[in-house]
Amino acid sequence: MLSLFDTPSLERALSLPLDRKVRGLLQAHVDHLDRLDLDVRDTTYFLVIDAGCAMEDVTDELGWSPLVNPIDGQRYGDAALHPFHEALKDRGGWFEMHVCVGNEAVFILFIRDSDRAPPDLVAFCREFVTD
Repeated sequence: MLSLFDTPSLERALSLPLDRKVRGLLQAHVDHLDRLDLDVRDTTYFLVIDAGCAMEDVTDELGWSPLVNPIDGQRYGDAALHPFHEALKDRGGWFEMHVCVGNEAVFILFIRDSDRAPPDLVAFCREFVTD
């Protein structure tokens, strides 16, 4: 798992030997953020969830679970679940999930579409993906 929470961590990540696809996705977001106010860059949080990550680690890192709607407490698997993400896209081997937290922050999660990534999270993405 790779946690990118500010400009230096983003710049450092782009110098790492990352999966080519996720590097391109990150670079596209960095290029977009570079055209915006720098305050926006420092309130955009990226998390790369790769094969071998555990869902508990994802929840610990974020402080919340992408599988639980924080408004009503419904969880993935509950019939009444209404996912709270703003966007969830299939990027060919990776899912890209956007979650806005008021006007305070944007979380962008890159989740590898793999049986070795957190299984419930991958199943959630496959079920709720919108393009």
